[in-house]
Amino acid sequence: MSLYEYLSFYGTLYECPYGRRLPDCPVKQVENKPFGEKYEWFESHTKQEKDSIVAHHQQCSAKRAPCNK
Repeated sequence: MSLYEYLSFYGTLYECPYGRRLPDCPVKQVENKPFGEKYEWFESHTKQEKDSIVAHHQQCSAKRAPCNK
């Protein structure tokens, strides 16, 4: 993943762009934490794990985007 993709993902840590996180969302486990803790949670992962989390978000967004329905 590129730095841009990581930076774009940080907003998703704050709030799901589709209103509600799905049960399989990796961020769901920390969704009730303050943003700082979510950020620390994400940053504690390896690059490979971060790539997987961001890829999951991208795939989920592609399925849930209104233009794809």
